[in-house]
Amino acid sequence: MATASVYELKQRNVLTNDLANPGFATQTGGVRSRGGEIELKAGLARGLDAMLSYSATDAVVTATNTVNGVGKHPVGVPEQQASAWLSYRVGAGALQGLRFSVGLRHVGESAGDALNTFEVPSATLFDLGVQWSLVNLSPSLKGWETSLVVKNLADRRYVANCDNATNCYYGTGRRVALTASKSF
Repeated sequence: MATASVYELKQRNVLTNDLANPGFATQTGGVRSRGGEIELKAGLARGLDAMLSYSATDAVVTATNTVNGVGKHPVGVPEQQASAWLSYRVGAGALQGLRFSVGLRHVGESAGDALNTFEVPSATLFDLGVQWSLVNLSPSLKGWETSLVVKNLADRRYVANCDNATNCYYGTGRRVALTASKSF
């Protein structure tokens, strides 16, 4: 399966720095975003699936109270993003319904400040997941599923976003989530 989209979005009333009151924001900005996305999903073999996605965004500031800010890229909007996932589901035996997934997420460079004087570097993160439909253990467990998901497996330290040269923020470190769910 493949899906693709092309878009143009115009946003008004975007928050910009309030020049009269430092540390506050006002709704005086505008942004125009053009881009495209593509996603591919395929069954590679029995139980083995792949998913690839890519997006490109050309975002431009169309209105701002920042001097020389019109025509610049907005802060925190990466120009490119991509992801890839492989998933394998056990189809028979005692482990039927067990699914293993591995993937990577790539977030491209983005503007670090309103005048685009520096860029926030790109980052690539790896994720893992294990899900298990428990009905194969006992018919009374029909609808129950457990999952263990690890995001940013390598616990990579990276800058996710900046407002300006002195206000940058790290991305989320390794996150582990163990869940159980029931569908009715």
